[in-house]
Amino acid sequence: MAPLARLISVLTSPVAAVVLGALLTVGNVLAVVYPPGVPPAAVVLVSVAETAPVVLWRRQPLVALAGTALSALVAVPLGVAPSIAGFAAILLSLGSTANELPPRFSVPVAGVILAGTAVVVRQADPVGIGFNLAIVACAWTFGYNARTQRALRSALGEVVASGEHARAEEARRAAADERGRLAREVHDVVAHSLSVIVVQAGAGRRAADGVPDEVREVLASIERTGREALGDIRRLLGVLRPGGDDGRAPQPGLAALPALVERFRALGLAVAIEADGGPDVPATIDLSAYRIVQEALTNCLRHARGAAVRVAVRREAGAVLVEVGNGPGGVDGGGPAGGGHGLDGMRERAAVYGGELEAGPLPGGGWRVRARLPVEHPA
Repeated sequence: MAPLARLISVLTSPVAAVVLGALLTVGNVLAVVYPPGVPPAAVVLVSVAETAPVVLWRRQPLVALAGTALSALVAVPLGVAPSIAGFAAILLSLGSTANELPPRFSVPVAGVILAGTAVVVRQADPVGIGFNLAIVACAWTFGYNARTQRALRSALGEVVASGEHARAEEARRAAADERGRLAREVHDVVAHSLSVIVVQAGAGRRAADGVPDEVREVLASIERTGREALGDIRRLLGVLRPGGDDGRAPQPGLAALPALVERFRALGLAVAIEADGGPDVPATIDLSAYRIVQEALTNCLRHARGAAVRVAVRREAGAVLVEVGNGPGGVDGGGPAGGGHGLDGMRERAAVYGGELEAGPLPGGGWRVRARLPVEHPA
């Protein structure tokens, strides 16, 4: 809080109002002149009533103004002279009234106070009366100006908030447009090519009369894998497209590992699996573990065809452990070189959820990929 704002907050606090009322009341009582023939107790009571209501100048300004003004009028027939403290209490209460109430209420109140001031002052000098009336008008103007400034700040805050909302909405629309553009590009480039592959593989399988069963199985596997890849891409495009699918289509997980292993076995990979991830694995970890196994088996198919492959997934305290390894003796299948991007992708996938992944050759030959995925997301 700025120093000025802190000072204003202190001065307008309830404690400050009580202190101010006490100071004005004590000063008013000490400075009062007791007129002859008037009981001193009545004079003291009127003097207290002229200033004590000022303790309400912030919470109930109209009540404070009525109390101070009426007490000043009562003092006139008693012969008690107007006091500076009493006048200050009236001015403070009037300014607060103009600050809190709309002009349709505060202006008539100010008119009543102006008329009452002319009665209480009782000066023959028109200049003196005019001076006091001008002070009353200034008190109302000061309070009304504070009210106007507060309304302007509130309106400005609403304009700023509206502008921020508009900018956020514009950014959201721009992001949605960009996602839509990316979705169209992915669809045009990747999905189209995959569709062609699936169609050609299916046509080749149906037309492959008189060819070995192994060839037909390979074509069927290509067709099936292509369709699965198309499904994955369509789910991703549903996330990217504005207003499209919200990405809640079922995603593969550890429960789908047996089917995944069977597909690789059909391609000639000798895979053994031991999987027990547990029933309460989060969906993100479930999917990540599946993808890591999928990528690792793909690498085995490319570079270790014919070697024995073992997939192990188990749950330990706070984590899921994934291990895919192949023994020695595998033959490089001549697949396209990945340049290490597959391993990098697996490491990034594990790191996103606070996990770690290591890959490297085994002492007796072969290769192993091992990942640890925390079940609880790290803080």
